[in-house]
Amino acid sequence: MFGYIAKRIVTGVGILLVIVTIVFIAIQTVPGDPALVLLAGNGGAGQVSPEALDALRARLGLDRPVLEQYLSYMGGLLTGDLGTSFQLQRPVTELILGRLPNTLELVAIVAVIATALGVFIGASAARGGRAANTIMSLFTALGISAPVYVIGTVLVYVAAVSLRILPAGGFVQFDQDPGRHIQLLILPTLAIAVGLTSVIARTTRSAVLETADQDWVRTATAIGLSRGQVFRGSVLRNSLTPVATVVGLEIGTLLGATVLVERVFSWPGLSTLLIDGVSTRDYPVIQGVVIVTAGLFVAINILVDVLYTVLDPRARLS
Repeated sequence: MFGYIAKRIVTGVGILLVIVTIVFIAIQTVPGDPALVLLAGNGGAGQVSPEALDALRARLGLDRPVLEQYLSYMGGLLTGDLGTSFQLQRPVTELILGRLPNTLELVAIVAVIATALGVFIGASAARGGRAANTIMSLFTALGISAPVYVIGTVLVYVAAVSLRILPAGGFVQFDQDPGRHIQLLILPTLAIAVGLTSVIARTTRSAVLETADQDWVRTATAIGLSRGQVFRGSVLRNSLTPVATVVGLEIGTLLGATVLVERVFSWPGLSTLLIDGVSTRDYPVIQGVVIVTAGLFVAINILVDVLYTVLDPRARLS
């Protein structure tokens, strides 16, 4: 077991190194000069002297060879240093730690709600008749096909504009006003959870139907176990292996799905920090957010691999 986990961790570290390199190279190819943006503004309309531009580039380290910048950046990563924001002149690590809890809170709540609802809806549809399957198919088709920003906009119009039962957006720290914080969290949570719930429900239904058709399930029924005992003890548990895989992958993608949701609902998470960094060509912020997001994605998949071995010990042999 420990050897399997160690193997997955080593693989994850290797993937992160590749991602860091790709992100660094991609940033270098982005048009525009961060030093010019800082001196002349994002529109670039201000007058900037070549001397001032060269001096700022030297201070930011942009005048050094690309390989030297890369090695310096990698050295900083080993000590947890993600650099300093060009625009804010604050450590990127500090900026990310200030926003990361907000994004993780949103993703964690969505993951718990969507997984519980998805498994319940999928399992219920598999045990139900044609009507239950039809209703689930319509719901999941709508949830999967509708873009998250469309769902978010509809929720704002219905709940905030028409019915006025929930705020349209904003953010308040939980320790400052718990009730307001929860209110502001409802709409962005629902906007993301609809799509994930649909995916998990479809996966659960397919897995349950496939498992229920196995010979050993019919044998368990034949020896006198009730339908409920067979379903809970044999069918559902053995159906959770593919569901766990899908949940892990989808939770990773939630980190990207929050980009539009955080913007629509003015939720100050990693995604809004990334958008601000892109608009101002703040290279350290862009690199830091992408790397942290990739690290979270890799970590989540390692945890899913470990959970996979608990549900199906045969996976350790792969």
